Amino acid sequence: MRYIPQKLRTVIWLIYLVIIFCFSFALFKTPLPPTAEKGVWFYSCLASVLLGDLITNPYFTSPADSISNTTAALISILAVTPFYNSENKINSALWWLMLLFNLIILLFSILQITTKNTKSLNDNKISQVLYKITTSLGSHKFIFSTLVIYALYSFHIDNPEELFLIGLVSGLIIVVHPLEKIFGFLINTYNIISINELNQAGEIVGYAFPNLIKIKSQSGTTFKFGDKVVFRGDSGKSGLGCVLDQIGFTDEIWLRIITLNQDIQFNIKPQKKFRKKPETNVMKIDDDQIINDETNDYVEKIQKHLIGIVAPNSNINKIVIELVRTDIDINEGRLIKTTIGSENVLYQIINGLTKEEIIEQKNNRGFVHAEAQKIGVWKEGGLKWVGWVPSPNTPVFIIDTQNPDFMLESIGFMPQTNYHISIDINTLVTHNAAILGILGIGKTCLALEFIERMISNKIKVICLDLTDEYEKQLLPFVDSNQIKNEMELLNKIGACGKENKKINVWEGGSINEFKNELKTILGNFISEENDSWLKIFNPASFTIWQQTGKVFNNDAPMALLTPCEITRVFSEVTLEILQSMGITQSARCCIVYEEAHSLVPEWTSVAYEGDKAATNGSAKAILQGRKYGLGCLLITQRTANVTKSILNQCNTVIALRTIDKTGLDFLKDYFGTDYTSLLPTLGDRQAIIHGKASSNNIPVLIRLNDREKFLDNFRNKNNAIGDDFMDAIGDDFMDDIGDIPF
Repeated sequence: MRYIPQKLRTVIWLIYLVIIFCFSFALFKTPLPPTAEKGVWFYSCLASVLLGDLITNPYFTSPADSISNTTAALISILAVTPFYNSENKINSALWWLMLLFNLIILLFSILQITTKNTKSLNDNKISQVLYKITTSLGSHKFIFSTLVIYALYSFHIDNPEELFLIGLVSGLIIVVHPLEKIFGFLINTYNIISINELNQAGEIVGYAFPNLIKIKSQSGTTFKFGDKVVFRGDSGKSGLGCVLDQIGFTDEIWLRIITLNQDIQFNIKPQKKFRKKPETNVMKIDDDQIINDETNDYVEKIQKHLIGIVAPNSNINKIVIELVRTDIDINEGRLIKTTIGSENVLYQIINGLTKEEIIEQKNNRGFVHAEAQKIGVWKEGGLKWVGWVPSPNTPVFIIDTQNPDFMLESIGFMPQTNYHISIDINTLVTHNAAILGILGIGKTCLALEFIERMISNKIKVICLDLTDEYEKQLLPFVDSNQIKNEMELLNKIGACGKENKKINVWEGGSINEFKNELKTILGNFISEENDSWLKIFNPASFTIWQQTGKVFNNDAPMALLTPCEITRVFSEVTLEILQSMGITQSARCCIVYEEAHSLVPEWTSVAYEGDKAATNGSAKAILQGRKYGLGCLLITQRTANVTKSILNQCNTVIALRTIDKTGLDFLKDYFGTDYTSLLPTLGDRQAIIHGKASSNNIPVLIRLNDREKFLDNFRNKNNAIGDDFMDAIGDDFMDDIGDIPF
């Protein structure tokens, strides 16, 4: 049946209809017998022809076909037979048997359809058992053969002529299929004689529009991924395709072919023609039999780079990919591309999951789905958004692994590619930024890179560092002697405050003197005439006293300022200085909060009650600072312990590996669920970046620059950066850089 083309099957179907009507006329003198007992055979044969092999299910019986068959049989049973016949107990019992049998098969078919996609193992087993029952006992041959046998015994047993002739015709039409066998024999004979060199490798058994066809492999023919085939479908139109994968076994091997939409030309000898019939041939061809270079290039692209096809449940932001091969290295962060209209759109793999589906005729198929986030189209060195979704079954290709070049403006690249992500350092400062991640994962290296980029863009940097590491790493940019002298002066002022008791509480201690001296130091530093660009302070190294109560008996309660409170002083003094310089759209100064969970903690994490007010003061300074050119860079390993008053103001977030639940919940608002789920498993130097300062307007997973490579290129290629950079780092740069521990 499968090798008979659809047009010929339609002709056979019409011939059978004519035979049924003619036989009814010859036997009962009417083309339509009465809708009573004498007509059961007629309507059974008619239903078998209408619902059988020729039109609806030429390849196999599905549970849906079983529903159609049993419904037609039930109509015949209920229409022509009384529910209970007291005169003939055997006929009555047979009637009830036929009724119950068809009802059971109908019920089983419905249950199978409703349970086939369940995730329950037990329900899945039940569904498979029901599938076997309904596709075997619910076939048109079985259903209508039993119905004819019942009709012959019940209504024609007393008439030998009717019994013989109706039994013969019904058996031929329902079971034997004589016309199909005759035409099939003629077609096979013709094919053997007519085909010379190009042999049939398979035949089309189904379509998955668009772009896919299913074929049954010819016995003795082997296929592998990427094999080229030429096919001709029911419409008679030929096309070119490539083998994707094997989707299951029945009594034969089924394969999926992805079709190519290019115009093709073949280098096939005249005798190597498609056989005219059947119309569903599939032929394997060699490389030299395609003479269209564009098509050859596309076939080679499929063979080397295709990893799957666009699967259901894809949307504008994310696609689901059904993977068809395992010989290509695929992992989270890898870039892939597919087509939307005429655009080649980049996606980034963010997840993978296993799936299983039931193949018709009793087999299951396991496969892997990958999920990928849309990145955009790479144009003019940047990514542009495309606001639509690819068509189903569109080919998906992996991007070649590349060794990326270092780019001065880039902070990193998408893994294993040369697609770089850069930042606008001015926006990074004015709209604030945060670097988040667990201990020892590379946060400080990235912060150091940002600081050097700020310096090269003439942005003043005040670094509040509890670790004392920044001065070591940024030695060429700081005057260590000047910092030492300033620290000694500030601590000398601060230490004297313990004995400074005043009637007015706010005048006591050393905090006011400390503020005034700090304002002088920072004012000189931030002024446009000053050619230094970096100040580094450790808030925990200051001894600053504050009077906390009124004088009594010539004594007053005093308290040392905490690092949080000293951080507030730095933040507010910096804001005051910048306010005096007026409003600006450009970044003037950035405050770096290293170990931010200790400098600006969340109110639930403060060690002292006064730290709550101190953190609020720092947050207020950052909130007001943008229009005066003040911003912040916040670095922490404990997202949960940092004040959200500042963290929520960070418009650009770079997250390295993060594992704490509070941090992940917070980052979902920035990155979404899909990218946030990647954070606990990010590799070294990997990060997810999103925000106003990023060159990409959506979250993206990147591989950050190596610190050593950054130093070798960014610092040394000063001509590419500008002479201002060398002015910023001073004349002693080349002498000092060799002593820096990295």
